[in-house]
Amino acid sequence: MATKHQFDKNEGHREELKTTLHLSKVKFLTKIPTKILNKIYRTSFLYRIDVKEQEFNPQGFSFVPLDMKILNDMSKNYKEEISKDKFEILKNRIDPNFPDKTFVLLDGKKNIHGFCSMCFGDHNEDFLKIFIPASDERVYFFDGYIFADKRGSGSLLYMLKFCLNIAKDKGYRYATCMVLKENKASETNVLRAGFQRSGQVRHYILGKKIISKVYEWDDNKIKRVNEKISRNLNSKVKSM
Repeated sequence: MATKHQFDKNEGHREELKTTLHLSKVKFLTKIPTKILNKIYRTSFLYRIDVKEQEFNPQGFSFVPLDMKILNDMSKNYKEEISKDKFEILKNRIDPNFPDKTFVLLDGKKNIHGFCSMCFGDHNEDFLKIFIPASDERVYFFDGYIFADKRGSGSLLYMLKFCLNIAKDKGYRYATCMVLKENKASETNVLRAGFQRSGQVRHYILGKKIISKVYEWDDNKIKRVNEKISRNLNSKVKSM
């Protein structure tokens, strides 16, 4: 049985997608500088993992729900990384009636390392223009962020494992997330946490409008792709 993210695939935009001239298949795109290409076309990969208890040593870390005190501390200590708009977005997730919930990673000294959000209902990826409907079986992880001065300490991997334990406690069968192709650091941690790449999303940027097309892979392609990823990761480890 093929794995499914149950994303809204925006079938109503099929004709609009044709007008993009299938940008991802046009050979000249490979010759366009990345900074320019990213303004008209982006790629994300979908990842999935079956939820099970994560046995790991948290090394003094804790993972707590975001509250106003923590949010104000983050805004004060990380002014360059928490914009006014971001503050309001995170503030909304504190509302008990809001389906998106944010959790914060703290070390043994209660220093804030970062945060990650989980959706327990309908979710709109506003930037990527994808609607993810509520599911009794699937939880969606998104908006994972480690503050710049805390990166390189393995914090993101700890955060993902805490998220998986929360999902397990709430009875979810599997978790999904989406990572932009160029975000290699997040991809590495997602793979280390046990996720498998299970599809691709192509984002066509038409001025202020973004059209996203979801391609979920069948089981055979998922197996083939992830075997190749595993070989590449193993070869990198051996060469270090």
